[in-house]
Amino acid sequence: MTPGARPVAGAAVVCLRADAVLLVRRAQPPNAGRWSFPGGKIEPGETARQAAEREAWEETGLRVRALEVVDVFDAIFPPYHYCVVDYLAECVDAAAEPAAADDVDEARWVSYTDLEAHDLTEAVRLVLARARWMQEVRGAVPRALGLAPEAPLDRSALRTRLAGIYVVTDATLIPGRGHAEVARAALAGGAAVIQLRDKQADAGVLLPLAREIGALCRASGALFIVNDRVDLALAADADGVHLGQTDLPIREARRLLGPGRLIGISVEDEQQVRAAQAAGADYLGVGAIYGSATKLDAGAPVGLEQIRRLRTVSHLPLVAIGGITRDRLPAVREAGADMAAVVGAVAAAPDPETVARDLVRTWGATC
Repeated sequence: MTPGARPVAGAAVVCLRADAVLLVRRAQPPNAGRWSFPGGKIEPGETARQAAEREAWEETGLRVRALEVVDVFDAIFPPYHYCVVDYLAECVDAAAEPAAADDVDEARWVSYTDLEAHDLTEAVRLVLARARWMQEVRGAVPRALGLAPEAPLDRSALRTRLAGIYVVTDATLIPGRGHAEVARAALAGGAAVIQLRDKQADAGVLLPLAREIGALCRASGALFIVNDRVDLALAADADGVHLGQTDLPIREARRLLGPGRLIGISVEDEQQVRAAQAAGADYLGVGAIYGSATKLDAGAPVGLEQIRRLRTVSHLPLVAIGGITRDRLPAVREAGADMAAVVGAVAAAPDPETVARDLVRTWGATC
């Protein structure tokens, strides 16, 4: 590229944690052998933010979240000319270690006290200084208000909350009662998990709804799960996704979701259970225990024995689903389920909040 030619648009992340910055050592010109931030060209159809997060993943294997722009500057190394957008970013899993890939020789967390041992350009040093200042300002506001800064999702902590009544929304059972109304009533009744399930609506229609339900769940201290749609779970910042056997494989879903979110999967036999555990599932859906009036492809009832049988081969939390009512909860709990999922019992009830509260109370009494 000759000087004066139109610059190539690029994006990078200044990914920080308390004591270090994520850096890569370039393997190719124009910065071969030097250390810089993960980043690269913005591909057609991408935003700069999307490109920055993608490049970080491709070069280091870490899933990062871009927060805000630190700087936009021209990087000129004749004959190369880039216009780069730098984003302050955080790693989804702050404890994760990078692994060099793509066009870098090495990737590592570099402590601020060890920067002098790395060959950084003056531009990189200036952007880093500004990013650290911005990080401090971001933390200072919540501290001044007596609030804790928002933390990245912690999957191990989320797993400990996989217990109790798990309500799956359905907007087709009662005219005029949508997903948000079902979720709001279930949460008011004390549900521990809400799953948004809609096999028909487009993602563009579901996204604002998913964000609304996610906010309701966070305010209530409940988990928010999206059925099937990994893209929707990511866009809505859900706690996780629930997959079927014919949906995206667990390992591919994990690659997209990163390490911090939950992945549940429906299983039918011991072989599927073992495969799910090996692939990194966080919980298992078992059913239809008593049959299902809301899922036409659920198959014949499998009974409580299915819970008992799968409980013997898995340490993962089990959520039983299919025809579960208040009177059936004690037997479901005794068989070994950690959660009881309901659809029509709440979504089609004349008073869904009261029913959800009764289910929660009954489940608690079986402890």
